[in-house]
Amino acid sequence: MSQHPARPDAFRWWIDAVGGFLTFTRDRVQVGNIGNPRNDVAIMGDLSSQHAELLREAQGWVLIAHAETTVNGKPVTSTLLKDGDKIAMRAVEWTFHQPLAWSRTARLTLTSRHRLPMGMDGVLLLSDTCVLGGDRRAHIPAPFDAPVALTWHRGQYWLRGPGEFLIDGKTHQGWGPLGESSLVRASWGSFRFEPGRPARRLS
Repeated sequence: MSQHPARPDAFRWWIDAVGGFLTFTRDRVQVGNIGNPRNDVAIMGDLSSQHAELLREAQGWVLIAHAETTVNGKPVTSTLLKDGDKIAMRAVEWTFHQPLAWSRTARLTLTSRHRLPMGMDGVLLLSDTCVLGGDRRAHIPAPFDAPVALTWHRGQYWLRGPGEFLIDGKTHQGWGPLGESSLVRASWGSFRFEPGRPARRLS
């Protein structure tokens, strides 16, 4: 029996006219200061070495705080996050976006003065589907005339979008497969994937 390749663990997603996103498909993402190489999301700021974790559960994303953290102004140690929640890890402040109740894809944006490495604009917690577009329910707001979606199918991500587009120079009509390092060009916009850091050991 053939096996599908493993889902990409992490990658950088650059979307023209939108920004760059540190993207994770794993179910556990660790946040802390830049001095800890085990952190998936490392911030130069007043964070503990392992400040918090985000865990993808059946009901959604759960925040586990190991150091001073509030959600909507209230101290927490563990809480299920909701769309629009304001997270403060000491002075590092985030907004959590999960616009579609049926999708566990979510996005974190920094609202304090801090910055992500490599000029990234946000953190994407990618599940089986991601919608880009101008609708308020899109996971990633983008100036596209029609929504564009990524879907995990048969062992890889596929792009569904309007009309004809190029993936790594090959023409597709409405639907096409994406590799771990792909460039997409279309009349509605363009983006590219870059491999991220390898999977870290959890032991």
